[in-house]
Amino acid sequence: MIKIFSAAGLAATTLFATSAMAQPAGTAKLMTMVEVLQQLEKQGYSAFQEIDRDGGVYEVTATSPDGQFVEFNVDGATGQISQVERDD
Repeated sequence: MIKIFSAAGLAATTLFATSAMAQPAGTAKLMTMVEVLQQLEKQGYSAFQEIDRDGGVYEVTATSPDGQFVEFNVDGATGQISQVERDD
């Protein structure tokens, strides 16, 4: 089953969960899920299908600025996007 979420919907449903997550001692401050979504929207990403955090990396499935459906990682500390793969 494919779950389709808007950035606002994801932000609203994850605000409480992400604000309650503790940072491990001695690690860089991670961006919240809401901050990651806002940054991605500013860069032209849309139609977010999924966003999960695995350690300090957010795994995202969304539509890229050029209209391609993609999966990629976002570094939770720097916001840098990596491992972009087209998702058919």
